[in-house]
Amino acid sequence: MRSSHRYQGTVFGLGDAQVPPIPVRYRLPDGTEGEVQTAAIPLKVASLLPKDKEQQKLADVRGPVELAIGRAFWAGAAVLALLVAALVLWLRSRRKREAAPAVPAVAALAPDQEALRALDALVASGRLARGEYRPFYIELTAIAKRYLERRLEAPILEMTTAEMLAHLRAIPHGVDLASPVRDLAGAADQIKFARGTGQEAEAERHLTALRALVRTLEARFQPVAPA
Repeated sequence: MRSSHRYQGTVFGLGDAQVPPIPVRYRLPDGTEGEVQTAAIPLKVASLLPKDKEQQKLADVRGPVELAIGRAFWAGAAVLALLVAALVLWLRSRRKREAAPAVPAVAALAPDQEALRALDALVASGRLARGEYRPFYIELTAIAKRYLERRLEAPILEMTTAEMLAHLRAIPHGVDLASPVRDLAGAADQIKFARGTGQEAEAERHLTALRALVRTLEARFQPVAPA
């Protein structure tokens, strides 16, 4: 049986080289084993470059080619610029025509009006009648804080319950209002955070107390009639 093998080599320098002898082991049909080797193969590595060093230099790179720009180019550029300018002016004029007329600003409701309307809307929502005490108290306390913030011009919405009560005690108009606000806030916290059970009569009392607080505080801000 014959077999063939192919070898690949690489030479990294010029000059004479050779492929060394390659040993091959064999075994005859009668079991005899032996080894033979090929003869060395001489190689001569030569360069394909021209022998003349002047001919081995790289060719110079050609310089840039000049393009002639005639009158047609400048005329086309001018026409294009005029078209772009006309398009911009047309778009601006169209936007001005399509601009909606300014809507007059709606005057904000007074703090007491806003609070009383919000309380009426809360009652109309039916949450209290359905026994939804947690959302009822969440909205009720939000209305109270919103009103106090607007009327007292203080960041009540950002305050904790303790900070709000301390602020009310520190101002002349809110000293005696701290008690009903504390009562409302305590009941609301019990329902919102402690998952307490609410009662309709108690919720109605807090609703009435907040209405009374709004009227009381508004009366204090009314100008005193001259004697």
